[in-house]
Amino acid sequence: MDSEFEFLRRFEGELSARARADARREASPKPTYPRRWKPWLAAAALLLVLAAGIGALASSGLSGSESSMAAGGAQVNERNPQPLVPSASSAPNSQVKSGLNGYTLGSANDAGSATQAPDVQQNDQPGSSGQPADLSKIIRDGQIAVTIEDGTFKAAAGSVAHIAAVNGGSILSSSTEGGDSGSFTIRIPAANFDKAMVQLGQLGTIDSSASQGQDVTAQYVDLKAHMKIYLSRRRVLFGLMDKATTIGQSLTLQNQLDQVQLKIDQITGQINYINKQVAESTIKVDVHEPGAAVAESPDSIDNPSLGRAWDRAVQGLLNVVAATLIGLGYLIPLLIVAGIVVLIVRSVRRRRVADDEA
Repeated sequence: MDSEFEFLRRFEGELSARARADARREASPKPTYPRRWKPWLAAAALLLVLAAGIGALASSGLSGSESSMAAGGAQVNERNPQPLVPSASSAPNSQVKSGLNGYTLGSANDAGSATQAPDVQQNDQPGSSGQPADLSKIIRDGQIAVTIEDGTFKAAAGSVAHIAAVNGGSILSSSTEGGDSGSFTIRIPAANFDKAMVQLGQLGTIDSSASQGQDVTAQYVDLKAHMKIYLSRRRVLFGLMDKATTIGQSLTLQNQLDQVQLKIDQITGQINYINKQVAESTIKVDVHEPGAAVAESPDSIDNPSLGRAWDRAVQGLLNVVAATLIGLGYLIPLLIVAGIVVLIVRSVRRRRVADDEA
Protein backbone atom coordinates (compact mmCIF):
# COMPACT_ATOMS: atom_id res chain seq x y z
CA MET A 1 0.00 0.00 0.00
CA ASP A 2 2.83 2.35 0.86
CA SER A 3 4.49 1.57 -2.46
CA GLU A 4 1.39 2.65 -4.35
CA PHE A 5 1.27 5.99 -2.50
CA GLU A 6 4.97 6.47 -3.23
CA PHE A 7 4.39 5.83 -6.95
CA LEU A 8 1.52 8.32 -7.03
CA ARG A 9 3.63 11.00 -5.30
CA ARG A 10 6.47 10.52 -7.81
CA PHE A 11 4.04 10.61 -10.71
CA GLU A 12 2.53 13.82 -9.37
CA GLY A 13 5.97 15.33 -8.94
CA GLU A 14 6.93 14.51 -12.55
CA LEU A 15 3.74 16.06 -13.84
CA SER A 16 4.35 19.21 -11.82
CA ALA A 17 7.94 19.44 -13.10
CA ARG A 18 6.79 19.07 -16.67
CA ALA A 19 4.08 21.69 -16.16
CA ARG A 20 6.61 24.15 -14.75
CA ALA A 21 9.02 23.43 -17.64
CA ASP A 22 6.25 24.04 -20.17
CA ALA A 23 5.31 27.27 -18.43
CA ARG A 24 8.91 28.49 -18.47
CA ARG A 25 9.25 27.57 -22.15
CA GLU A 26 6.11 29.48 -23.09
CA ALA A 27 7.14 32.48 -21.00
CA SER A 28 10.62 32.68 -22.46
CA PRO A 29 10.88 34.78 -25.73
CA LYS A 30 11.31 32.87 -28.93
CA PRO A 31 14.67 33.36 -30.62
CA THR A 32 14.50 35.58 -33.67
CA TYR A 33 16.76 34.87 -36.56
CA PRO A 34 17.79 37.82 -38.73
CA ARG A 35 16.49 37.78 -42.25
CA ARG A 36 19.68 37.84 -44.22
CA TRP A 37 18.03 37.70 -47.63
CA LYS A 38 16.91 41.34 -47.51
CA PRO A 39 20.43 42.84 -47.70
CA TRP A 40 21.32 40.48 -50.54
CA LEU A 41 18.15 41.43 -52.41
CA ALA A 42 18.89 45.14 -51.97
CA ALA A 43 22.47 44.60 -53.13
CA ALA A 44 21.27 42.73 -56.25
CA ALA A 45 18.77 45.48 -57.09
CA LEU A 46 21.45 48.15 -56.62
CA LEU A 47 23.81 46.15 -58.84
CA LEU A 48 21.22 45.90 -61.63
CA VAL A 49 20.43 49.61 -61.47
CA LEU A 50 24.13 50.45 -61.57
CA ALA A 51 24.65 48.07 -64.49
CA ALA A 52 21.76 49.66 -66.42
CA GLY A 53 23.23 53.13 -65.86
CA ILE A 54 26.70 52.07 -66.94
CA GLY A 55 25.25 50.29 -69.98
CA ALA A 56 23.32 53.40 -71.04
CA LEU A 57 26.40 55.57 -70.69
CA ALA A 58 28.51 53.05 -72.59
CA SER A 59 25.94 52.84 -75.40
CA SER A 60 25.80 56.63 -75.75
CA GLY A 61 29.60 56.77 -75.73
CA LEU A 62 29.87 54.13 -78.43
CA SER A 63 27.31 55.91 -80.65
CA GLY A 64 29.16 59.19 -80.16
CA SER A 65 32.53 57.66 -81.03
CA GLU A 66 31.03 56.02 -84.11
CA SER A 67 29.64 59.32 -85.36
CA SER A 68 32.94 61.09 -84.70
CA MET A 69 34.84 58.38 -86.60
CA ALA A 70 32.41 58.73 -89.46
CA ALA A 71 32.90 62.49 -89.48
CA GLY A 72 36.65 62.00 -89.46
CA GLY A 73 36.37 59.67 -92.43
CA ALA A 74 34.32 62.24 -94.28
CA GLN A 75 36.94 64.91 -93.65
CA VAL A 76 39.69 62.63 -94.93
CA ASN A 77 37.73 61.94 -98.10
CA GLU A 78 37.09 65.65 -98.61
CA ARG A 79 40.85 66.26 -98.51
CA ASN A 80 41.48 63.41 -100.93
CA PRO A 81 38.45 63.32 -103.22
CA GLN A 82 39.96 60.92 -105.78
CA PRO A 83 37.69 57.87 -106.04
CA LEU A 84 39.13 54.49 -105.17
CA VAL A 85 38.50 52.18 -108.13
CA PRO A 86 39.80 48.70 -108.91
CA SER A 87 42.98 48.49 -110.91
CA ALA A 88 43.70 46.14 -113.75
CA SER A 89 45.93 43.98 -111.53
CA SER A 90 42.99 43.15 -109.25
CA ALA A 91 40.79 41.59 -111.90
CA PRO A 92 40.43 38.19 -110.14
CA ASN A 93 39.35 39.87 -106.92
CA SER A 94 36.89 42.11 -108.74
CA GLN A 95 35.31 39.02 -110.30
CA VAL A 96 34.72 37.60 -106.83
CA LYS A 97 33.24 40.87 -105.53
CA SER A 98 31.06 41.53 -108.57
CA GLY A 99 28.79 38.65 -107.61
CA LEU A 100 28.04 39.97 -104.11
CA ASN A 101 24.50 41.40 -104.12
CA GLY A 102 25.06 43.11 -107.44
CA TYR A 103 27.64 45.64 -106.18
CA THR A 104 30.38 46.44 -108.70
CA LEU A 105 33.31 48.66 -108.22
CA GLY A 106 33.20 50.03 -111.73
CA SER A 107 35.93 51.95 -113.49
CA ALA A 108 37.46 55.34 -113.12
CA ASN A 109 34.90 56.85 -115.51
CA ASP A 110 31.85 55.74 -113.54
CA ALA A 111 33.34 55.84 -110.06
CA GLY A 112 31.63 59.11 -109.36
CA SER A 113 28.24 57.52 -109.87
CA ALA A 114 28.80 55.32 -106.83
CA THR A 115 28.94 58.37 -104.60
CA GLN A 116 25.48 59.70 -105.47
CA ALA A 117 22.44 58.72 -103.43
CA PRO A 118 19.65 57.01 -105.39
CA ASP A 119 16.54 59.04 -106.23
CA VAL A 120 17.27 62.05 -104.00
CA GLN A 121 15.30 65.08 -105.09
CA GLN A 122 17.90 67.79 -105.59
CA ASN A 123 15.92 70.91 -104.69
CA ASP A 124 18.73 72.87 -103.09
CA GLN A 125 21.22 73.15 -105.93
CA PRO A 126 22.78 76.57 -106.62
CA GLY A 127 21.17 78.65 -109.32
CA SER A 128 22.66 79.67 -112.63
CA SER A 129 23.76 82.97 -111.16
CA GLY A 130 26.20 81.21 -108.87
CA GLN A 131 24.39 82.33 -105.68
CA PRO A 132 23.84 79.64 -103.02
CA ALA A 133 20.32 78.26 -102.96
CA ASP A 134 17.93 78.87 -100.08
CA LEU A 135 18.11 75.78 -97.86
CA SER A 136 15.17 76.79 -95.65
CA LYS A 137 12.51 74.09 -95.49
CA ILE A 138 9.07 75.19 -94.24
CA ILE A 139 6.00 72.93 -94.22
CA ARG A 140 2.88 75.11 -94.49
CA ASP A 141 -0.60 73.88 -93.56
CA GLY A 142 -3.87 75.71 -93.01
CA GLN A 143 -7.48 75.44 -91.86
CA ILE A 144 -10.48 77.55 -92.85
CA ALA A 145 -14.17 77.43 -91.92
CA VAL A 146 -16.71 79.18 -94.17
CA THR A 147 -20.46 79.78 -93.76
CA ILE A 148 -22.35 79.80 -97.09
CA GLU A 149 -25.89 80.76 -98.03
CA ASP A 150 -28.80 78.35 -97.61
CA GLY A 151 -29.19 75.79 -100.38
CA THR A 152 -25.75 76.42 -101.91
CA PHE A 153 -23.79 73.56 -100.31
CA LYS A 154 -23.56 71.44 -103.47
CA ALA A 155 -22.30 74.39 -105.48
CA ALA A 156 -19.79 75.25 -102.72
CA ALA A 157 -18.51 71.66 -102.64
CA GLY A 158 -17.94 71.82 -106.38
CA SER A 159 -16.13 75.13 -105.93
CA VAL A 160 -13.78 73.58 -103.39
CA ALA A 161 -12.89 70.83 -105.86
CA HIS A 162 -12.43 73.42 -108.62
CA ILE A 163 -10.14 75.57 -106.43
CA ALA A 164 -7.99 72.53 -105.64
CA ALA A 165 -7.75 71.61 -109.33
CA VAL A 166 -6.89 75.08 -110.67
CA ASN A 167 -4.11 75.37 -108.09
CA GLY A 168 -2.55 72.09 -109.19
CA GLY A 169 -3.88 69.99 -106.31
CA SER A 170 -6.62 67.56 -105.44
CA ILE A 171 -9.00 66.56 -102.66
CA LEU A 172 -7.50 63.96 -100.35
CA SER A 173 -10.61 63.29 -98.24
CA SER A 174 -14.11 64.63 -97.72
CA SER A 175 -17.13 64.05 -95.49
CA THR A 176 -20.65 65.52 -95.47
CA GLU A 177 -23.31 65.96 -92.75
CA GLY A 178 -27.00 66.12 -93.70
CA GLY A 179 -26.40 67.59 -97.15
CA ASP A 180 -25.80 71.08 -95.81
CA SER A 181 -22.25 70.90 -94.41
CA GLY A 182 -19.04 69.16 -95.25
CA SER A 183 -15.37 68.93 -94.47
CA PHE A 184 -12.67 68.67 -97.14
CA THR A 185 -8.91 68.12 -97.03
CA ILE A 186 -7.08 69.37 -100.10
CA ARG A 187 -3.43 69.07 -101.12
CA ILE A 188 -1.93 71.78 -103.31
CA PRO A 189 1.56 73.04 -104.23
CA ALA A 190 3.04 75.24 -101.52
CA ALA A 191 3.54 78.07 -104.02
CA ASN A 192 -0.27 78.37 -104.39
CA PHE A 193 -1.06 78.15 -100.67
CA ASP A 194 -1.89 81.82 -100.10
CA LYS A 195 -3.84 82.07 -103.35
CA ALA A 196 -5.95 79.02 -102.47
CA MET A 197 -6.69 80.34 -98.98
CA VAL A 198 -7.98 83.61 -100.47
CA GLN A 199 -10.16 81.78 -103.01
CA LEU A 200 -11.61 79.49 -100.32
CA GLY A 201 -12.43 82.51 -98.16
CA GLN A 202 -14.46 84.01 -101.04
CA LEU A 203 -16.96 81.12 -100.93
CA GLY A 204 -18.86 82.79 -98.07
CA THR A 205 -18.36 84.32 -94.66
CA ILE A 206 -15.12 83.24 -92.98
CA ASP A 207 -15.75 81.87 -89.49
CA SER A 208 -12.13 81.03 -88.72
CA SER A 209 -8.87 80.83 -90.59
CA ALA A 210 -5.43 79.69 -89.51
CA SER A 211 -2.13 78.71 -91.07
CA GLN A 212 0.89 77.00 -89.56
CA GLY A 213 4.48 76.72 -90.66
CA GLN A 214 6.79 73.96 -89.45
CA ASP A 215 10.48 74.68 -89.88
CA VAL A 216 12.31 71.44 -90.75
CA THR A 217 15.48 73.11 -91.98
CA ALA A 218 17.63 71.77 -89.13
CA GLN A 219 16.38 68.23 -89.71
CA TYR A 220 16.99 68.56 -93.44
CA VAL A 221 20.53 69.88 -93.01
CA ASP A 222 21.28 67.11 -90.50
CA LEU A 223 20.07 64.46 -92.93
CA LYS A 224 22.19 65.95 -95.71
CA ALA A 225 25.25 65.87 -93.45
CA HIS A 226 24.60 62.24 -92.52
CA MET A 227 24.16 61.40 -96.19
CA LYS A 228 27.54 62.95 -96.97
CA ILE A 229 29.19 60.92 -94.21
CA TYR A 230 27.69 57.62 -95.36
CA LEU A 231 28.56 58.31 -98.98
CA SER A 232 32.18 58.91 -97.95
CA ARG A 233 32.14 55.70 -95.91
CA ARG A 234 30.81 53.82 -98.92
CA ARG A 235 33.66 55.12 -101.07
CA VAL A 236 36.13 53.90 -98.44
CA LEU A 237 34.50 50.45 -98.37
CA PHE A 238 34.70 50.23 -102.16
CA GLY A 239 38.43 50.98 -101.93
CA LEU A 240 38.93 48.36 -99.21
CA MET A 241 37.07 45.76 -101.27
CA ASP A 242 39.48 46.48 -104.09
CA LYS A 243 42.37 45.58 -101.74
CA ALA A 244 40.73 42.45 -100.26
CA THR A 245 42.66 39.26 -101.02
CA THR A 246 40.36 36.58 -99.56
CA ILE A 247 36.69 35.73 -99.84
CA GLY A 248 36.31 36.16 -96.07
CA GLN A 249 37.53 39.74 -96.23
CA SER A 250 35.25 40.44 -99.19
CA LEU A 251 32.22 39.04 -97.36
CA THR A 252 33.00 41.09 -94.24
CA LEU A 253 33.36 44.26 -96.25
CA GLN A 254 30.23 43.40 -98.21
CA ASN A 255 28.27 43.10 -94.96
CA GLN A 256 29.45 46.54 -93.86
CA LEU A 257 28.65 47.91 -97.31
CA ASP A 258 25.11 46.53 -97.09
CA GLN A 259 24.60 48.28 -93.75
CA VAL A 260 25.90 51.57 -95.12
CA GLN A 261 23.73 51.22 -98.22
CA LEU A 262 20.69 50.60 -96.01
CA LYS A 263 21.42 53.80 -94.10
CA ILE A 264 21.79 55.69 -97.37
CA ASP A 265 18.43 54.38 -98.61
CA GLN A 266 16.74 55.33 -95.33
CA ILE A 267 18.16 58.85 -95.34
CA THR A 268 17.25 59.19 -99.02
CA GLY A 269 13.63 58.34 -98.23
CA GLN A 270 13.54 60.86 -95.37
CA ILE A 271 15.01 63.61 -97.54
CA ASN A 272 12.53 62.90 -100.32
CA TYR A 273 9.66 62.92 -97.81
CA ILE A 274 10.70 66.32 -96.44
CA ASN A 275 11.04 67.71 -99.96
CA LYS A 276 7.55 66.47 -100.81
CA GLN A 277 6.05 67.87 -97.62
CA VAL A 278 7.69 71.23 -98.27
CA ALA A 279 6.66 71.29 -101.93
CA GLU A 280 2.97 70.73 -101.11
CA SER A 281 0.60 72.13 -98.49
CA THR A 282 -2.48 70.69 -96.82
CA ILE A 283 -5.63 72.79 -96.23
CA LYS A 284 -8.63 71.58 -94.21
CA VAL A 285 -11.84 73.29 -95.34
CA ASP A 286 -15.13 73.30 -93.38
CA VAL A 287 -18.12 74.51 -95.41
CA HIS A 288 -21.60 74.72 -93.85
CA GLU A 289 -24.88 76.51 -94.23
CA PRO A 290 -26.27 78.69 -91.39
CA GLY A 291 -27.43 76.53 -88.46
CA ALA A 292 -26.02 73.30 -89.92
CA ALA A 293 -23.91 70.90 -87.88
CA VAL A 294 -20.25 71.08 -88.82
CA ALA A 295 -19.06 67.80 -90.31
CA GLU A 296 -16.07 66.26 -88.61
CA SER A 297 -13.12 65.56 -90.83
CA PRO A 298 -11.95 61.93 -90.76
CA ASP A 299 -8.39 63.22 -90.46
CA SER A 300 -9.21 64.82 -87.10
CA ILE A 301 -9.90 61.44 -85.50
CA ASP A 302 -6.60 60.19 -84.17
CA ASN A 303 -7.01 56.69 -82.78
CA PRO A 304 -4.02 55.30 -80.89
CA SER A 305 -2.32 52.31 -82.42
CA LEU A 306 -2.09 49.46 -79.92
CA GLY A 307 0.26 47.55 -82.18
CA ARG A 308 2.66 50.49 -82.35
CA ALA A 309 2.42 50.95 -78.58
CA TRP A 310 3.22 47.27 -78.05
CA ASP A 311 6.20 47.47 -80.41
CA ARG A 312 7.53 50.50 -78.53
CA ALA A 313 7.06 48.73 -75.20
CA VAL A 314 8.97 45.67 -76.42
CA GLN A 315 11.68 47.88 -77.88
CA GLY A 316 12.02 49.77 -74.60
CA LEU A 317 12.25 46.50 -72.65
CA LEU A 318 14.93 45.14 -74.97
CA ASN A 319 16.87 48.41 -74.72
CA VAL A 320 16.84 48.21 -70.92
CA VAL A 321 17.92 44.54 -70.97
CA ALA A 322 20.69 45.32 -73.46
CA ALA A 323 21.94 48.25 -71.38
CA THR A 324 21.90 46.08 -68.25
CA LEU A 325 23.89 43.33 -69.97
CA ILE A 326 26.44 45.86 -71.20
CA GLY A 327 26.76 47.28 -67.69
CA LEU A 328 27.21 43.79 -66.22
CA GLY A 329 29.98 43.21 -68.74
CA TYR A 330 31.80 46.16 -67.15
CA LEU A 331 30.93 45.31 -63.54
CA ILE A 332 31.54 41.53 -63.41
CA PRO A 333 35.35 41.78 -63.90
CA LEU A 334 35.49 44.51 -61.25
CA LEU A 335 33.41 42.39 -58.84
CA ILE A 336 35.70 39.40 -59.41
CA VAL A 337 38.77 41.50 -58.64
CA ALA A 338 37.06 42.97 -55.56
CA GLY A 339 36.10 39.48 -54.36
CA ILE A 340 39.68 38.26 -54.71
CA VAL A 341 40.93 41.27 -52.74
CA VAL A 342 38.36 40.63 -49.97
CA LEU A 343 39.35 36.96 -49.72
CA ILE A 344 43.03 37.90 -49.46
CA VAL A 345 42.32 40.47 -46.74
CA ARG A 346 40.23 37.98 -44.73
CA SER A 347 42.86 35.27 -44.98
CA VAL A 348 45.55 37.70 -43.79
CA ARG A 349 43.39 38.77 -40.83
CA ARG A 350 42.69 35.16 -39.86
CA ARG A 351 46.38 34.36 -39.89
CA ARG A 352 47.12 37.38 -37.68
CA VAL A 353 44.42 36.35 -35.22
CA ALA A 354 45.76 32.80 -35.13
CA ASP A 355 49.29 34.04 -34.52
CA ASP A 356 48.11 36.33 -31.70
CA GLU A 357 46.21 33.48 -30.01
CA ALA A 358 49.24 31.21 -30.32
